[in-house]
Amino acid sequence: MPISTHRGLERLFRPDSLSIAISMALLASTGVGHAQQTDQTEIEEVIVTGSFIRRSEGFTAASPVTTMEAEDLQAEGTVNMAQVVYNMTANAGTGITSGIQGVTDNGVSFNLRGLGSRATLQLLDGKRVSNDNVNILMPSIGIQRMEIVTDGAAALYGTDAVAGVVNIIPYTSYDGMQMEFYEERDSRGDFHDRNLSLLWGTEVSGDINVVTALSHRDQGELRWHERPEHMNAGLTHNTGSHPGNFLAPVRDENGNLTGERTLKGDPNCGLVVEDPAQVLANPYGLDFGGRCWLDFGSTRNYRNPQTISQFYGNMEYDPNEEFSLSAQVTWSRQLRNVRSNAANPGGRVDQLPVVRGELPGNTFRAMTADGRELFAQPRRNPDGSLLLDGYGRPLPQRGDDGNVLLANSR
Repeated sequence: MPISTHRGLERLFRPDSLSIAISMALLASTGVGHAQQTDQTEIEEVIVTGSFIRRSEGFTAASPVTTMEAEDLQAEGTVNMAQVVYNMTANAGTGITSGIQGVTDNGVSFNLRGLGSRATLQLLDGKRVSNDNVNILMPSIGIQRMEIVTDGAAALYGTDAVAGVVNIIPYTSYDGMQMEFYEERDSRGDFHDRNLSLLWGTEVSGDINVVTALSHRDQGELRWHERPEHMNAGLTHNTGSHPGNFLAPVRDENGNLTGERTLKGDPNCGLVVEDPAQVLANPYGLDFGGRCWLDFGSTRNYRNPQTISQFYGNMEYDPNEEFSLSAQVTWSRQLRNVRSNAANPGGRVDQLPVVRGELPGNTFRAMTADGRELFAQPRRNPDGSLLLDGYGRPLPQRGDDGNVLLANSR
């Protein structure tokens, strides 16, 4: 019977003496075996790609298969594997840049036919991977080829391959060393993207192949204020921001709490008015319509800084056709710094704690409905002295209901 060896999406078949004997017996049963064959052609191997389904005519693949060699990847002119995936005609919905619109290349996976990344099975040298982010899967310089089955292959691989299969095949044998350095920057000098890659391989004692590949990518930061013409072209203020706006309790003319709350802007709001494109502009927001509007300003980036380090290693030991040993290791590390508006919890107002009146973070003064300032009864120590907080200020006395007890004199 034939011996099969699996690698990637391929099955290699090598005929041995038993398969030849069966072929001769079949020829004899049809009456052709009595003719002496003087010209024999030895078939070394037959490659079948993409499916276990029986072929009806020759060895035509049942599913369309696209192969991208290492030369094709280099012709893309980018070290960003997200760009390579984006340029594939069978792929859809892949982000290639980081931005405020939610499109990102931080976690990029194949999305054949636009059915979602979970419908595309991604393999590394024929093995399933736990993380399908192609940007950190392995160094792109170590990829020998990619085989893409652009048709559904769920019958062979399961529901993970409803849209197709992508098999990234790395180098398992290489002789020599290859080094690449890629740098991209703009004329303003406020953004850069650098990548250093190395591929090395050798053959030891004729039966041991060792291959290693590594890369390090340094992607710079691009802030909003560095592109003010784009920043000012859209909405740059947020009216629902916190702590720019607070829900403050309502009191009546006598200073008693009514149980209702009203939305008030921070008392410091609107003290600074500057161009929002500048760094640290309008730190207290803008007062308009009784509400405090906080600048998005430079709280976010067009592109966040990140570094990606990757390593791939493979060793194969093939002393003879009867025995082989291989070991493969991949390692990656992605570090990304993200700047965002951390002071905006959105609509989760009910989840925010109540800021007590004596805390430094409370910027509101207790006042009656007609605008008269209210004072609390101070808490006292057993000896009659005032109980002070860490800032040297008296703490208010509270009743059983937790409300501050107001002083009699106003």
